[in-house]
Amino acid sequence: MHTSPVASSAALLAALGYPVRLGLVLMLADGEKTVGELVPVFRHDRSVVSRHLRLLEHVGLVNSRRSGRRIVYRLADRRILELVTLTADIRTQLRQRQ
Repeated sequence: MHTSPVASSAALLAALGYPVRLGLVLMLADGEKTVGELVPVFRHDRSVVSRHLRLLEHVGLVNSRRSGRRIVYRLADRRILELVTLTADIRTQLRQRQ
């Protein structure tokens, strides 16, 4: 079953709408990371970070590969960082208009 472009976009934006997931995307901007490298930054259990990464992977924002016993995560498309920057710019401009 195919998902409509609107539904796909909504799922992608919803995935970024949670602070931990947005933070994970920003951390992966620096390159590939394992869950073990990300856990101390977010101060959540390993299982919580893994669950957020799996959701990001499910919507296509993150890819993973196995390296020995570890799973390494990376951004699927660096253009997602442009979207994050754009949303910050829009937020700033909207606040200035108030």
